[in-house]
Amino acid sequence: MLNRFKDKVHIRIKGITLQGELTIPLKAKSVIVFPQVNSPMPYKLNEIVADYLQQRNIGTLIVDLLTEEDKFFLGNRSDINLFTKRLDYVTKWLQEFPSGKGCHIGYFVSGSDINFALQSAADSDMVDAIVSIESRPDLTKNHIDNVNAPTLLIAGGLDKDVLHLNNRLFKKLYCVKKMETIIGAMNLSEEPETADKVAELTATWFEKKMSPIII
Repeated sequence: MLNRFKDKVHIRIKGITLQGELTIPLKAKSVIVFPQVNSPMPYKLNEIVADYLQQRNIGTLIVDLLTEEDKFFLGNRSDINLFTKRLDYVTKWLQEFPSGKGCHIGYFVSGSDINFALQSAADSDMVDAIVSIESRPDLTKNHIDNVNAPTLLIAGGLDKDVLHLNNRLFKKLYCVKKMETIIGAMNLSEEPETADKVAELTATWFEKKMSPIII
């Protein structure tokens, strides 16, 4: 007997199709969306964190918000409104998917992808928590004041530029929030040795901020 649902999914949005991989453990009461645009994750950090979450009975949806056509036009990668709309649609689709119905939803993002994740969270009440690593926010383009989802920011202790940006973002957020610094780390998305720590911090945040729903 299978103890989880796992499959490639094709999410159709007004003439385009987004590709993703959805995994939902049998006892999961929450699903974390990993929307990808500007975070290539050279050593597959998304997959490592997703696997760790699944072991803690948390579902995951890794989804590429870029279509094949989009990838030929680099300018599309900076269109925050476009990816906010796509992420909103993906979230609604997940809420209606049979294995996802009734589950809380969170976002795991990195780099500049924090921009559309925050805007999506500000625009609706569908998002229950956010974790972002190495956030590179454009503070002029987000409805930061309206974000209610508890938000965790994770950065490497040696990455002074990202720490500065994270501090600025942290001060502007009015939701439940926390900053975690991984001592001795520079680029979390490029350092495999930090993956376990990122995964642990991420899982703990989602469990605490989505409780008591998660089993």
